[in-house]
Amino acid sequence: MISYGKYEYIPALKIMWHKIFGDSESYLNSFFGKVYKDENTLVDIENGNVVSVLFMIPYKFIANGKETKIVYLYALATDPAYRGRKIMAKLIQKSLDLSAKRGYALSVLIPADDSLFEYYRQFGFEEYFERVLITKTIADIDKEQTNKEQTNKGFKIQEIGNTSMKLVKADAEQIWAAYSHSEIFASEGIILSKEQNEYYIEELKSEGGQAYVFKMSGDKDGYALLQLRDNNLLVLETNVDANNLKLFYEALYRLYKFEAVTFYQPICFDEAEIKPYKKSFAMAKSLNGINVKDPFINRVLM
Repeated sequence: MISYGKYEYIPALKIMWHKIFGDSESYLNSFFGKVYKDENTLVDIENGNVVSVLFMIPYKFIANGKETKIVYLYALATDPAYRGRKIMAKLIQKSLDLSAKRGYALSVLIPADDSLFEYYRQFGFEEYFERVLITKTIADIDKEQTNKEQTNKGFKIQEIGNTSMKLVKADAEQIWAAYSHSEIFASEGIILSKEQNEYYIEELKSEGGQAYVFKMSGDKDGYALLQLRDNNLLVLETNVDANNLKLFYEALYRLYKFEAVTFYQPICFDEAEIKPYKKSFAMAKSLNGINVKDPFINRVLM
């Protein structure tokens, strides 16, 4: 039996989430306390037990210069003992029917692995969003910046002087101020609400990451969301552009010791460099005929 979420189902949902995804109790408490809503949750009940669930998370979407609303299907899960009975298929179809009635332009999901792309196609989902991850070692950075400067001296990130870019720790409000006026926010694709941005920053910091703001050339406000993982500095999102990249590298090296930097969905590299790294990432089903070429996606719940 398909039902909306209920408060009394939450303990069972947490147990199933732990079993399937393994997230921490603190993350689950945060999700169910700040994101979860009964009306945006579909569960299947068998013999009085919660055996399958999907969460419908609303997001804003920029299409053809206009803001619309979409729904993101998150944490789709079925208890292993009940798999193979097409229970999730019924939940997905129910979510699509509800989403159309609620006026969402798209239903979006991220397959947990490549094998699931084919599974979701049966419901009308198509590959819609691409993702770019680019990793630069310190040697890569030195060579790249030396070539750009065309100088015999060469660029050495370890030998930086007094850079004019200062990264300052920021709270969610400061990140929102920079993000909501950035090129990323104006791009066609998924954008976060102020509340979703706040939730993301809280989770980032709880996991050891940090948010920063800084000034770019032309007095533009910059921001960066960073997390150091095994000597690899993850730039989870930044609006730094190509003109400010050298100063950004120097500012990063002042704050962190790393062997490589990985950029998520960067806008600081040209299309020729980005193209080889593009990979299918998220799927979508249009619910009102909407179609956007190469839409942006980042910082959705994963």
